[in-house]
Amino acid sequence: MNLQARKREELNWRELAVDKVIDLVLVFLGLYAAIAVQDCQDRAKEKNDYRELLASFQRELVHNQGQKVLLEASLGPIGATEPPDNLGPMKKPFDDFRLQADEADRLLVCTAVLLSAMERPPRDRAGAQKLAECADLLEQVEKGESPAAAAQFKPMSFSPLYREDVWQLYLANGIKVFENKDLAVRIGATYSKVKRVEQAVAEIETTINEGFMQKIGQVSASMSELEELMPAGEDPKKLKAAAPRLKEKLKALSSQIRGHKTSIAQIQAVIELKVQKLKELMMEMDKEFTEALAAIEDERKTQGG
Repeated sequence: MNLQARKREELNWRELAVDKVIDLVLVFLGLYAAIAVQDCQDRAKEKNDYRELLASFQRELVHNQGQKVLLEASLGPIGATEPPDNLGPMKKPFDDFRLQADEADRLLVCTAVLLSAMERPPRDRAGAQKLAECADLLEQVEKGESPAAAAQFKPMSFSPLYREDVWQLYLANGIKVFENKDLAVRIGATYSKVKRVEQAVAEIETTINEGFMQKIGQVSASMSELEELMPAGEDPKKLKAAAPRLKEKLKALSSQIRGHKTSIAQIQAVIELKVQKLKELMMEMDKEFTEALAAIEDERKTQGG
């Protein structure tokens, strides 16, 4: 191979090497551009996901803060925290119970008065007036016209319907980056308060539905027991014969009724303290909701969403 041919061959190799280098550079540039574009798209998606998450949190917190209305419907304004005026509408069942228990006690007394009148009719005006009053009370009760007749006791349920779907999604790492860490902590604090409120409400419901309703059942059972002791029919002789036994039972039942009233007063005192703590917690939570929602709104404006 002559010198000229060698030079041409060497030149071809150099050109080929340059071409390959250029190709490699172009490949790397293409890969870099693709990675840069993908990275830009990923950042844009994360930013959009972040804005959507903020909006979702905002909707969920607004809903949760609105549950205050449901609680106030059962407990009255959350600002009224001090016993004994902090129960709101929930105080009515306790008042109704006392009304019913007082009526039951009067019925027991009147039954004893009527039994005594069968043995020895009253001879003075006071005795006759007492007998007439008892007859009127018994007639009212039989017709369902007594003050306590309208009292109705039902298991109580006033649990708020809080939501935490968005919070659970966040905890499950539905979005990798929450840019404002302080805001994330503030939002998380509201959900912690929600759990404490739910627990406090559940405790109050349990105390009422187990303790209070049990006493109502015991009063009803006491009155049913009295009815079962009364002789069947209206035979005065049978009633007069059973009078001594009935009087003893009336005393025992009257003592039971007074005991139930004392127990209900104790239950009410416990409920008042629990409601006081609940309302104080709700006021703290309501403030945190307001602050968190304002912070979310500011963050959305910062993010352009």
